[in-house]
Amino acid sequence: MRTELLALEQTAAWYREKMAWQVEIDQARVVLPLGRGIVAFTVPPERVNHVRKRLERLENNNFCTPALLRDSESKMGRHAVFLAEPDHNVLGQYQMPIGTRYLSAPSVLPLPTRKAAEATDGTWLCAPDPHRRWLFAASTVLSIINAVTPLQMRSHDTNPRRNPTGSRLLIG
Repeated sequence: MRTELLALEQTAAWYREKMAWQVEIDQARVVLPLGRGIVAFTVPPERVNHVRKRLERLENNNFCTPALLRDSESKMGRHAVFLAEPDHNVLGQYQMPIGTRYLSAPSVLPLPTRKAAEATDGTWLCAPDPHRRWLFAASTVLSIINAVTPLQMRSHDTNPRRNPTGSRLLIG
């Protein structure tokens, strides 16, 4: 028990000192409260690798914003939670494509311990790098998620030719 608590304290200290994240220890796990300069996007398994590759190409240096893998109800694999810096262009869930969730305050994100790569609370798809502590802007991450999402699954699709219910709209 004492060694588990020590590992949690060391993990929390690493995230605070190296990444400047305001993490907390809650119920035997290290959590990152969102909304304090960090938001997150959950991406379904079928789009995870596409989003990652496009983020890595943005800077031409194989850098991807930190992202955790989480168990998914889908049989296609694990979904990812991509971290981002909030901006005024992403306002809420209504802007998200189908299958993507936008997480901000009061959500908390459990983080893996530094010692166990196979931690039960998650593993890093793109590990945080203390030499690159910055995050992509939320609007950048959302635009990449939209770019790899089929057009018919984009919740903000305003294509007037698309009529999912088949009904007519009468005005007047």
